[in-house]
Amino acid sequence: MTVSDQDQGSQAQVGDARWQHRPTNRVVVHLLNLVLVAVGLFFLIAGYNEWAAVQPIASGKTTTGTVVSVANGETCGRYGCSPNWTPTITFQTPSGGSYTFTGPTSDSQVSMGDTVTVSYLPSNPSVAHDVSASSVSGVFLLGFGVFATAAGLGSFILGFGALHRRTGLKSARPGTGWVGHKSIHSNQGTLIVIPVALALITVGFFVF
Repeated sequence: MTVSDQDQGSQAQVGDARWQHRPTNRVVVHLLNLVLVAVGLFFLIAGYNEWAAVQPIASGKTTTGTVVSVANGETCGRYGCSPNWTPTITFQTPSGGSYTFTGPTSDSQVSMGDTVTVSYLPSNPSVAHDVSASSVSGVFLLGFGVFATAAGLGSFILGFGALHRRTGLKSARPGTGWVGHKSIHSNQGTLIVIPVALALITVGFFVF
């Protein structure tokens, strides 16, 4: 290898290093932040709905219900399908009234004749929850939602120059307003964040 070749190789390495540390385009960063927040809100809503569906009803009463029928289905994701079960549950109130409602879909097998714990609203017993059902997937979705939302909002907030001047953080570019963080909003930082965001979306949609 000649001296000229060595110089060109060194210059290429310097150029790569400079590209990695250059600030990412603002539009790209804001779009990525927006995607993280949107995905986080989706997970939060879906997780809360799953979690709330198996929680005791406020000012409600508890009784025993019976599974009278089960609808078999499948939860399909990127790597295949797995069975799920959606029960129809009936219960009686102390006044003798009989009520039926559809319980939450579960990945654990549910059979006709199974007994469950029901929480219902005394003033309107048709409002009822199967509180013996699992809320694990809902809790995980809530966790993913909090993480994604916090990551998107945190990334946006950390980009303001005023925050950098008060805390000693380094900006990605000179100026005022939203200037980006030197590490997080560099090309290298964006290349790390994108696969993390994709992994988060994949796990959230296809696992839970």
